[in-house]
Amino acid sequence: ICLNDYKEAYLSNPGKTITDLTKTIEEMMQQCITHIEVAIDAPFHENIMGITRKGMHPTSVNKALPLVSRHKYSQKLAEFFNENKDLVHSELLPLREKLEKYNARLAKAKINDMDVVEKIQMGKLNFWKDRLKLTFLFPLTLLGILHCGVVYFLVKWWVEKSFKRKVFYGSVKLLLGMILMGLINIPVIFLFYHYLYPSYILGFIYYALIGFFFLAAYISKMSWTDLKRKKKINDLQLKELAQERVALLNEIEKVISVA
Repeated sequence: ICLNDYKEAYLSNPGKTITDLTKTIEEMMQQCITHIEVAIDAPFHENIMGITRKGMHPTSVNKALPLVSRHKYSQKLAEFFNENKDLVHSELLPLREKLEKYNARLAKAKINDMDVVEKIQMGKLNFWKDRLKLTFLFPLTLLGILHCGVVYFLVKWWVEKSFKRKVFYGSVKLLLGMILMGLINIPVIFLFYHYLYPSYILGFIYYALIGFFFLAAYISKMSWTDLKRKKKINDLQLKELAQERVALLNEIEKVISVA
């Protein structure tokens, strides 16, 4: 939008021009994002994407699908909601309640939707992926803990204590962690030179790899946590949830044309 194009209109009628321009910007933004006109329908929209795994759900998603196609699917589903408000708030209410109950059961049992998908696709949970990560990353994990462990827990403790809104946790932890880990580990270059090999170049390369050591440690931590959680899952309960999920997917595809 070129504001100069609105100069004459603004000089003649500022209020109307600002209103018209605001409306134009709003319409352009709605074309770029997933826009749902009724705010209370947003969780329903997200729950459907979680079951179909085609959209922009934060956790339950088919990563084989391109990001662009998943974004377009999310928009198409939102358009369906906006164009069929009466249907969404009447005939689709039972489906909305079923999805909410399904997610509540997942949360109560501490099961992720991806665990259910894994059960449906493979017939059982896959433990080997996490075990392989823990095995192959073990040496790098030890180095990551050595160089970054103390900083990680200190930053985590300070951020979670200082910021009330969790939305800021990730970005602040990342920024502070990078700065402190980088500063604290500078002496490693000189320690490498004096105690391992007399080369500042190799010492700097080792220093530059510390970030990767931390990443390995973080991946191992997540894999270990996921492995412990999966071992506690009741197989019979998982089987029931898998059957419920299949039924929900069939119902969604039946009643929502764009799903």
